[in-house]
Amino acid sequence: MENLRRHSTLRLILSAAALLLVGPAAWSADVAPALEAGRDDVVTTIAGATVAGVEGFTAPTIQLDAKESRVSGTSGVNRYGGSYASVDGKLVLGQLFSTMMAAPEPVMALEQRFLAIMGTPLAVTASGGALTLSGDKGALTLH
Repeated sequence: MENLRRHSTLRLILSAAALLLVGPAAWSADVAPALEAGRDDVVTTIAGATVAGVEGFTAPTIQLDAKESRVSGTSGVNRYGGSYASVDGKLVLGQLFSTMMAAPEPVMALEQRFLAIMGTPLAVTASGGALTLSGDKGALTLH
């Protein structure tokens, strides 16, 4: 348990340090207009799986406040929030807070997949009105 606390504390310190060092977000030219204006999107796919119609699961949302470099939304069951920055052209979230409501296992598994993807540095690509956030643990499609 003590190692888990140390790991969590170290992760929080490193996340905060990274966010302090990067300064204003620096996005690639193709996604800069969309991200700098702020976003309020619904996630339509998680790791290639469509989330519409999954019983008991509300499609996650991602709200990016470019002025404050804050992210918030719903993760399917719970609400989350925190900070974000652009690091080497990728979207990197700081330590997130989250409510702790429960749901049936299949719904919680989908939420955990969403949060796992959000916990990695995310390459951002734009196509039409959609954004794709791609990381080491999968991709999210936003509309």
